[in-house]
Amino acid sequence: MFFSIERVLPIKSNKLDYVQLPGHRSPLALRASRADHSIFWQVLVSEHYEYRQFRQGKNLDKLYGYWISTGKTPLIIDCGGNIGLSAVWFARRFPMAKIVTIEPDAENFDVLQHNIRHYENVVALHGAVWNEKAWFRIQNPTSGAAAFRVEVAPADDAEAIEGYTINEIVAGEATCPLLLVKLDIEGAQKQLFSSNSEWVENCEVIVIELDDWLLPWQATSQSLFACTSRLNFDYLINGENLLCFRHGEAVDIDESAMHASKQ
Repeated sequence: MFFSIERVLPIKSNKLDYVQLPGHRSPLALRASRADHSIFWQVLVSEHYEYRQFRQGKNLDKLYGYWISTGKTPLIIDCGGNIGLSAVWFARRFPMAKIVTIEPDAENFDVLQHNIRHYENVVALHGAVWNEKAWFRIQNPTSGAAAFRVEVAPADDAEAIEGYTINEIVAGEATCPLLLVKLDIEGAQKQLFSSNSEWVENCEVIVIELDDWLLPWQATSQSLFACTSRLNFDYLINGENLLCFRHGEAVDIDESAMHASKQ
């Protein structure tokens, strides 16, 4: 049924639909476009970010609960926030975490702000993520809303957006241990993991959508695996996402020591 609906939706639309899901505080805004409805299906219906079916995911829940019980606020960084559905999913699964979501496209960002407005633990940044500080612009502005790529732009470009590094965001939340980084950044992972990737050593889980299918023969995943292969990671797949679990503190958590409630 979903795929038949998707075929009749336009690639772009400014018309907003509102969907009320059980347990959600208010209706979520979706544009009447293929991209928005596809993301809604992937994130909130098929739950491509779900991890609890894996043994490693149980350790992630243990660590989250342990950090909360010891007064820490786990940090989640959502890169490629689009219209905010992934941030909403993480905010509901990890209600005591701080979530920083970053989205480069202005129209997407407007819808994102609407969808996260009732989640006080979510902070939104209009910008892009990269391996170093720079200014950016959308490289392919006529593409669908879920396929925007960024390129470096002159700082005096009137439409340039700010770039952020993961290290910078982590440093800005110095008291928050890094629980998870989600990446849906249309090939920019090639640059992101090429340098200034110290954050990977302290990140419990990286969730990433690989883009080699989209950008053939550009080796967009090479720097990711070159970076993570220096450490011990387990790699698992759910839907379109690769879930990379670092071997770390969660493995040794004693569940009896936790007192934080779980959702």
